[in-house]
Amino acid sequence: MKKLVSCLAVAAVLLAGCGKTADQKKLETDLNNQVQKLHDVGMSKMSQLADLSGQIDKALAKHDSLAKTYPKLFAAHPTDDLKAAGEAITSAKTSMDTWMKGYKKFDPEALHEQNMAQLNKDVTDLTKLNGAIESAVTGATKALDSHSAIAAEILAKVIKKK
Repeated sequence: MKKLVSCLAVAAVLLAGCGKTADQKKLETDLNNQVQKLHDVGMSKMSQLADLSGQIDKALAKHDSLAKTYPKLFAAHPTDDLKAAGEAITSAKTSMDTWMKGYKKFDPEALHEQNMAQLNKDVTDLTKLNGAIESAVTGATKALDSHSAIAAEILAKVIKKK
């Protein structure tokens, strides 16, 4: 009797794994392709984030140097936006690293419900992550442009006075 129950249990597991319809397999494959595309979009921005982070560091150093030389002119121009942009970049990069560490490769042999749940979660997570990355890029670009314009304007005034 134990052998019969064991054999039936094994047969049920085997049949459940093989029981995916063509539509279910296509849904899984399409969703996995979407996950891969979203991942590729995020990863393509990683070098841009690193570049912007370096530019922010340089802009902060330039601002500090100019603020020491011309303290009255730079007193009204804080660097909070640059610092916030740098933090957003760090957060976006950390989020991508965290997602990558927790990523579970698509297994076509797994149960359909498990695959769909994981793939849908991955799409949701990557969509949010890509939004954070894009927001970090936009914020950093805006802050850098603003500080570059402020520095140029102040230096033009200094040169004009001389």
